[in-house]
Amino acid sequence: MRETIEKLLDQGYSRNAVFEQLRGQVGNELRLANRIATVRVQCETGVPVTLNRILLCLSIIQALFAVWVLQSVWIPLDQVIVLLGIFVVSVLTVLYLIGLARMAFIGYTAFLFFCFTVAANYMYAFQFFPVISLMGLLLALMNGALTYYLKVLIYPHMGMLDVRKDGRGRYILE
Repeated sequence: MRETIEKLLDQGYSRNAVFEQLRGQVGNELRLANRIATVRVQCETGVPVTLNRILLCLSIIQALFAVWVLQSVWIPLDQVIVLLGIFVVSVLTVLYLIGLARMAFIGYTAFLFFCFTVAANYMYAFQFFPVISLMGLLLALMNGALTYYLKVLIYPHMGMLDVRKDGRGRYILE
């Protein structure tokens, strides 16, 4: 399906025209609209690619900071919990890096929600460890803002999780 959409877009059809043409061939219009809205021109250079590389570096820094916080003596934890936390942070970082490196919509959305969760955790811990929490909070908010900016820049037709709709319930694809 994605190849058909890309071929029609390359032929000069608008996203709305592609939607209307393929509408009768699929059973789920929302899924078709999602696929049309997330098809993008592959950018090899430019601002999105540079910002995406910066985001990849910042997400690695955020993961290393989390590992440092887990291993530090500031928070007395059992060694098993520390090792489990490091394992979870490592696995999540690898998965998010794959999604961000592919510049996939779901990668940006998942990492954005992850940044919100991390920011909430650091805000909770602020009363116990203000300096560490402030640094972690700033990293999470900075990564979240950059992720949101890139998501809106690369996928302008998508909302937070789905295709945008107008007041009459039609999909906004242009």
